[in-house]
Amino acid sequence: MDALVLLCYNRFMRKLFLIRHAQPEITPDSPARFWPLTPEGRESAQQLARRLAVYDDRPTLLYASPELKAYETAQLIAQHLNLPLRTVADLREHERGHTPFLGKGAWEATLAAFFSRPAELIFGDESAHQALQRFNAAVEKIIASAPQENLALATHGTVLTLFVASHNPQIDVLAFWHSLQLPDLVVLTLPEFRLTNR
Repeated sequence: MDALVLLCYNRFMRKLFLIRHAQPEITPDSPARFWPLTPEGRESAQQLARRLAVYDDRPTLLYASPELKAYETAQLIAQHLNLPLRTVADLREHERGHTPFLGKGAWEATLAAFFSRPAELIFGDESAHQALQRFNAAVEKIIASAPQENLALATHGTVLTLFVASHNPQIDVLAFWHSLQLPDLVVLTLPEFRLTNR
């Protein structure tokens, strides 16, 4: 497939826009699911909304994790693009609500083990495999409910990474996770979930 044909093919394929939430206000003694966006996070979420607005095939439906930082990110995008917004519980992050706050070094070492040993319960209440199964089932259900739409999902870095890597095996999982910004946008084609913008 030459470059021009590939460009046209990509343009007319349905898209799945995976959105990593913007920067939250980190409060170590509060569960991460309750962290709101910082003022800078709100501004960067609005910048991402403006970026999405220029896509010819921009999303027509927006779904969000119920965790506050992801939901607030989605709200700002929905307002800018005039999109309906729905929450889906299984778009939440890897279950780790009872895990104590970890410093940067310990956190990165824990995530490296989590990604490299997906069947093991490394931390929290789900293995990487369990989190991926739950997230993947939610995505499949959303897609089945809106078979003609370009879809956007506001979610979290760990489950987003697991999902993208499961459908794009050429990806180095830990490197991909490190590459994600707050917020970030990852675009996949449907129905193949082929990565188009990394």
